[in-house]
Amino acid sequence: MTDTGKNQATLVAERDAAEDRLNAAEAQIRELEARLEEESREFTDMGVLRRRIAEEMDDERKQYQKELAERDFTADQTRKKYQGTVFLSYAPAPR
Repeated sequence: MTDTGKNQATLVAERDAAEDRLNAAEAQIRELEARLEEESREFTDMGVLRRRIAEEMDDERKQYQKELAERDFTADQTRKKYQGTVFLSYAPAPR
């Protein structure tokens, strides 16, 4: 082969190698984009889940406070009832 033929073969081989590297890089980019999209979707799902859990916790807190208020009210009513009964039973009888 002549020098021109050798140079041409070398250039073709270099071009083919560059195309192979380009194809490999493009495949890696597609893979990374797919992984990024999946992680983005998971992140969005986690945000929705976190917000839902926060709302459920808030509902539970409100229900607990409501139950505490009802318990306190019932305890006060019971105490008032029995204090009135005890007060009347200890009151001296009129003479």
